[in-house]
Amino acid sequence: MKKIILCTVLLILSGTKVSAQENVVKTNILSPFFYSGSVSYEHVFSWSSSYNIGISYTPSQEISASYFDEKQKLNGFAATLGLRLYTKKDAPSGYYLGPYLRHQSVSLDTDDISATLSVSSAGIITGYQFIINEVFSIDVFSGGGIGMYNIDESSSFDEVTDLLGGGKFVGSAVTFGFMLGYAF
Repeated sequence: MKKIILCTVLLILSGTKVSAQENVVKTNILSPFFYSGSVSYEHVFSWSSSYNIGISYTPSQEISASYFDEKQKLNGFAATLGLRLYTKKDAPSGYYLGPYLRHQSVSLDTDDISATLSVSSAGIITGYQFIINEVFSIDVFSGGGIGMYNIDESSSFDEVTDLLGGGKFVGSAVTFGFMLGYAF
């Protein structure tokens, strides 16, 4: 798997393109609704292709939930690598479709429980990116794929494992976003 990822990254980085906007730095404005922050970088390497690297972070914060009847501390991170294939030779503007790889880890701590949910997923993303006045970008996307979920509990909490299950399992993964950015 590591060799496939390395070969994909080298293939992406090997292309070149000259245009007015070949880089876009963006932030997902939906992230604060999920108590996190997100930023991504897109680089155009041919007239109709680009790669996108994204990271997000959920800072450690206390939340309350009715299930546990106590305060919980939640934190996490995610990293995404994607290839975007634009339908017209005008990247980074227009409709695109492409594969993505994502890894996400979220930790939950309470007085009695310490657990981590890790998700490694691969799928297809589709969206439309507008470049306004050759400077600003609006990127709206969604996608889905297959994810390998791993729940690792550091202490016994039978009520949660009865609810969610434990260990590893495969399931569907969904991604979506509304990003604003700067093109240069």
